[in-house]
Amino acid sequence: MKTIDVRKYDGRWLGERNREFYREIHERANHINAKTIIAHPKIVAMLEMLPEFKFAVREPIEYGITIVGELSNHFKVYAKDSPEIIISLIGDKCEEQIEVIM
Repeated sequence: MKTIDVRKYDGRWLGERNREFYREIHERANHINAKTIIAHPKIVAMLEMLPEFKFAVREPIEYGITIVGELSNHFKVYAKDSPEIIISLIGDKCEEQIEVIM
């Protein structure tokens, strides 16, 4: 499992930090051709602040997973409450999990 340390992103304001965080997620997602992001609610809150984020009508998919919206018209973003702060990038043929240190 790979790790992203959010504390390393230095920006003047929260938007810059979130954009750098999203760039790293986007790079890793492109390696596996991911179209879906399932993330902890804290991560989803960071992604929701980006101008590229579009909210969706919230409908429960299954217990614990809820669709939140789309990011850059490329990724469907889901929230899943879990004890660990983890992002799951789901591609066509594989999945990658990333642990996030806040």
